[in-house]
Amino acid sequence: MLRLIYLVLLCLMALNVEAQGLRLPTRRQHSTAPAVRVTVKKPAPQRKVVVNRPRVVKPRSVQPRPSRPVSDYDVYVYDDCPTAKKKAKSKSRNSCEDPDCEELEYDSSDDMSSEDADKIYTIAEQMPSFKGNVNAWLSSHIQYPSVAAENGVQGRVIVKFVVTAEGYVSQTQVVRGVDQSLDREAIRVVNSMPTWNPGMNHGKPANVWFTLPITFKLQ
Repeated sequence: MLRLIYLVLLCLMALNVEAQGLRLPTRRQHSTAPAVRVTVKKPAPQRKVVVNRPRVVKPRSVQPRPSRPVSDYDVYVYDDCPTAKKKAKSKSRNSCEDPDCEELEYDSSDDMSSEDADKIYTIAEQMPSFKGNVNAWLSSHIQYPSVAAENGVQGRVIVKFVVTAEGYVSQTQVVRGVDQSLDREAIRVVNSMPTWNPGMNHGKPANVWFTLPITFKLQ
């Protein structure tokens, strides 16, 4: 009898425990990873580097002067350089830039009579002028002396001559020379020039001196 009562009590206790287990809420288990602390060092500030750029200077372009070939050499002939510059209302268009040319004043009191027909004037109302391009003509007719070329002789020869009232070249002479061979060649080529436009005084042709510098230069 006691055993029966003991078994009944055990059953009641078991049922009570089961009922209480059903009432208890079930907790969900979450897997949480442990927190990881990461330490990051602050980067050091970068220094600014200043670079000085060099200034770029563009070179100036220099154009070589054209030369006038004569045979195997170059002969430079300057523009007409009159020995005088008149002082009147109508000024001469040609300016005398050569240092060896002298600028003289024209005196209008010089009357040209029949007795002065053969007079040679240093200056005139209208100076003589070459018919054409004197530079081109001289460059095509001058022959560089072989002796001067072999010895490397070069320079400027200043020639003085008279342009007659008829336009012919006469009384050619060297005012300043460089070498005998160059001087002779300058005189030869000037004497072989064709007729010029004569100088004018009081509306009449006159004999007038004219100065012409010729520069010889080896190539």
